[in-house]
Amino acid sequence: MTDNNAPAALAVLQSLYAAFEAGDIERAFALVDPDIVITYPPSMPMAGEWRGHQGLADLFAAVGALWQ
Repeated sequence: MTDNNAPAALAVLQSLYAAFEAGDIERAFALVDPDIVITYPPSMPMAGEWRGHQGLADLFAAVGALWQ
């Protein structure tokens, strides 16, 4: 089975990463559902569950802190 939405999903993901790289949180918010839930396993430095736009902003800040 193929996923016909894969190219569109990839484009959104690439735009999300570009927004993160540019520090453009508002553009990132526009790309995701306000009720987004992102979960990282305990083995990752940013482990846990990140909920909503605030969670996305907090995740961006946590990832950014890892790179400093």
